[in-house]
Parts: sequence; structure tokens; C-alpha cells
Amino acid sequence: IPELMLWDLTAGQLGIWNAQQLEPTDQIYNIGEYLEIRGELNVELLMAALRRVVTEADILSLRFTTKDGDVCQHLDKPDPPRVNLIDLSSAEDPGSAAKEWMWACLRRPMNLRTGPVSAHAVIKLFDRHFIVFQCAHHAAGDAFSGSIVFARHAEIYESFLAGGEDAGRALEPLSVLLEADSRYRVSEEYKRDQKFWLDLLSGAPDAVTLSGRPPHRADRMR
Repeated sequence: IPELMLWDLTAGQLGIWNAQQLEPTDQIYNIGEYLEIRGELNVELLMAALRRVVTEADILSLRFTTKDGDVCQHLDKPDPPRVNLIDLSSAEDPGSAAKEWMWACLRRPMNLRTGPVSAHAVIKLFDRHFIVFQCAHHAAGDAFSGSIVFARHAEIYESFLAGGEDAGRALEPLSVLLEADSRYRVSEEYKRDQKFWLDLLSGAPDAVTLSGRPPHRADRMR
């Protein structure tokens, strides 16, 4: 894809990519979290803030491709971004219905090549009770990055409520993280860290197992 800006994967991303290729339809690397909100909400502004942060956070628009035998990553930002407003207030048990919806989303395999690699929704349970849900493939994000997205969503929403366009500092582009990772891998700090772990794990015993079989990863969610 010559017209796109292509980046190498980090070591962590590459490990997850390779593991996912062994089981392309496995959803084990889908991670998710939700935030419960009770009180008065301007749902229209909350959704607008969600669209803004999903567009702003590069990791939520990642796509993976191969070039000359190597895997690379690039951005593919849909306009408008994919976000959902789900009204479950008429369900017999809105809380249980919301959990079923979120689990169904988490169980849905994500295609790292074509995307999307994340999903986002505001779920209405009652008039003053909402859930903000997000999930992403682990090759794109983790729990820490998810907390950053939640915090930035709240910041933008508060600014919209106050009548402003935006507030605070926008999230850094993906290139900043990848450039920092590249610098680290050729640094003296990397060499010191590598030596520390090699020394610490030198002579470590094999993993203990009562089955007599090598360990294997889980292949499904509950």
C-alpha cells in the first residue's frame, strides 16, 4: 500500500500478531471495559465527544498489512467513526441485557487487516443510568490505553457541556510512541534492561506442570 504511511510493529504487537495468525478467528485477544454513569447526561454531547476521541486516538483506527514479507501497520480512520448508541431501557433486565450485548461484542473476532480493531458504545439502561463501553484488539491497545481514552472522552465532554469546542491537550499521534520505541531499542537503557532480565532468568527451572504436557493458551472466552 504505497500511498499509506506504514510503520513497523513493536515487539509486543508482533508477538500478538503472530499468535493471532495461528487462530485467525479466535477472540482471545479482544479486551474490553465499561464505565457506569449515574446522573443527568447530555447524550448528544456525550456521543459527539465519543466520536471525537475515537477519531483522535490513532490506535483505535489501526490496520495491519504485509509488505515484502514483513507485517506493518497503518491508519484507516472512517468518517464518521463507528460508535453506537444502544437503548436497552425497555428490556426486562437492562443490566443483564447490557452485559450480554457487551460479551457478544467481545466474542466477535476482529480482522486485523480490514478492521475495525475497536468498538465503542453508549448504552442506556434507565433515564439516569448509562454505560460507556469500549473494546479493542490487544494488538492495538491495552487496559492502560483504555483508561487514557476514557479520561480524554470525559475531558472533551465536559468542554462541550461548557459550550467550548475542545479542551486540554489532544492525544499524541501513534508516530510519537513508535519513534520512542525505536529509540529505546538502540539505546544503552535497552542493553541494560536486556542484561538485567537475562541475568535474572539465567538458570530458571522449566515451567511446572502436573499434566506432563506443555502449557497452552486458552482458546475461547466464557
